[in-house]
Amino acid sequence: MLLVPESEYLALINLLKGGAGGTDSLQTEKAALDASIQKNLNDNKTGADVQMKRHSWLYKQRHQLKDMIENKPQKVIVENATGTAPQNIAPYMGIQKPTLNRIEEVNGKDGQKINKKIRRKSVHASRMQTPNGASFGEEMDTSVLETDLRLSKKRQQKFLELKTGPEHYDKLQEMIERNPEKYGVDKSSGEILTNFKKPVIRSNYIDSLMYLTGQRADVPKGHRFFVQKVGNDPEMAKFFHSQRGEGGSKRSKRKKFVLVKASAIKTVGLSRMEQPNNTKRKLFKPLLWAKLSPASYAGIQKVLAEAQRRNPSITLRDVDQFLHKQRTYTLFKPRKNRFRRLKTVPSGLHTDWQCDLCIMDALKEHNEGFRYILVCIDVLSRKIFTAEAESKKSEHMIAAFEKIFKKAGVLPNKLYSDAGLEFQAKKMMDYWKQKEIIKHVMYSPHLHAGVVERANRTLKERLYKYFSEKNTKRWVDVLDSIVRNLNNSANRTTGLRPTDVNFKNASALRNRLYKQSESSTKTPKFKVGDIVRISKEKGDFSKGYFPNFTDELFRISKVNPTDPPSYRIRDQDGEDIKGVFYEQELVKTVAETAHRAEVLKTRRRNGVKEHFVKWIGYSDKHNRWIRDEDIVQN
Repeated sequence: MLLVPESEYLALINLLKGGAGGTDSLQTEKAALDASIQKNLNDNKTGADVQMKRHSWLYKQRHQLKDMIENKPQKVIVENATGTAPQNIAPYMGIQKPTLNRIEEVNGKDGQKINKKIRRKSVHASRMQTPNGASFGEEMDTSVLETDLRLSKKRQQKFLELKTGPEHYDKLQEMIERNPEKYGVDKSSGEILTNFKKPVIRSNYIDSLMYLTGQRADVPKGHRFFVQKVGNDPEMAKFFHSQRGEGGSKRSKRKKFVLVKASAIKTVGLSRMEQPNNTKRKLFKPLLWAKLSPASYAGIQKVLAEAQRRNPSITLRDVDQFLHKQRTYTLFKPRKNRFRRLKTVPSGLHTDWQCDLCIMDALKEHNEGFRYILVCIDVLSRKIFTAEAESKKSEHMIAAFEKIFKKAGVLPNKLYSDAGLEFQAKKMMDYWKQKEIIKHVMYSPHLHAGVVERANRTLKERLYKYFSEKNTKRWVDVLDSIVRNLNNSANRTTGLRPTDVNFKNASALRNRLYKQSESSTKTPKFKVGDIVRISKEKGDFSKGYFPNFTDELFRISKVNPTDPPSYRIRDQDGEDIKGVFYEQELVKTVAETAHRAEVLKTRRRNGVKEHFVKWIGYSDKHNRWIRDEDIVQN
């Protein structure tokens, strides 16, 4: 009898099946890597440091192979001969974006204009990219910050007067590039200059042009200075005045709001879902909205008490189902900021790191100009690595990371941080790609990388105790000593000293800390296809009587079986929203029979009166023309 190694046996079987170069071949390589990883784990002769570095290399190879297997294109054959339509494999995606052919079909002769707008917008798409690869339009879909509300009424009116369409972008760019100094633009860098001829950091006149032409939703940096120069220029004033007459009448100073029926807004994904019949609706409505009702505009418990006084058969579920169909209730529903969130579960020792900046800029004069301490921590062992950083510039951050990787002697497989540009700038993203490090971002406005932020607090506590005892403000000389002491003291979570965690005991530590966190034990509250609102970002001292959830509606696209359950959502155009959401950040509702809109301008086309409207609570990309007959209430 001849014994053959498992990896070679699988390779022979694969050759017999004729799968060379296919998925079977990749599976064979994966099996061989698994065997090598297991062999490395059982190797008692090699030192722990060598084992750890070998395991890290094998782990990265396996992760890349796994991605190749999962993302391998599949051969798909669509049978058209029978005339049957292909199966809908993603029914939860709901309403899709209309194609260009569909737009031309709807708009008839003006299809060419729309085609030009789309192509012209795509030319500048690269300029609208954020460091993490998402466009500004997508980014604004997740946020509900209404930037214009922060501006004074006078400045707001000036912004509105200078608004125009994307078809005028090239003309405006040509006028500015002809004489950039006249409009406060730096000729070499394109940065916007203040009234004192100083450039606004991270500003660019291209972003302001995109905002003026409706291709960007949020007000860019330096736009205030740019619009002052543009608005005061007679040539620009003449241009904006002339183009207002092309697309319709000038926007009136007094805003006009209307209700538009659902049939007119299907193309932007706001069509109404069927609402369940409710036999008790006639009782609930006067209870909730009547002026003389004790439960008017109240919470669920007061509405339930008043409803049961009139009809004892009414249950809490009846009231809850009714209230979640009411727009006002779902907008103002109380929300929770403190709740249990997902843990960062590491795959092993030095596979998952978190990083953050410890701000020390108040002491820079005493520390050779260093403003920050870059702090990295291994999530499993809680071992801390630090390095000084002069600023948040990419070159200084890369130098600090190089020091840390040299101290650690190993590269992490995944690195978690907040969404700061010091970690997400283009140079940094290229650096992560070069190092083959998978970069993850924490998008929560309240909570970031929790493990490293707790390490920052401990590090600062030790440093400031040292400052008090030694009567000094210099930390660059003692930073390594304090970090060494932290790594040699027992951690409260692991019960071990970070320096004592090695490759041989890391697996047992992981099983003890995270084994119960890998599967969800709670039934998800929402399902795929549910329509929800998401919670608004608020500061610590925001007023509690303002809406807590967005006017814009979203759909659940995926339910993650985590503990606690988490969800991925899409906007009504089918575009994915970055990040995951928890149940406490969502409120279920139904689409409305009519939607609120603001009339921006009016025209008469082929004898039909039309209005150009902006949907309340939605970004400018949804703005469009509707017929006058589609308005149900002025």
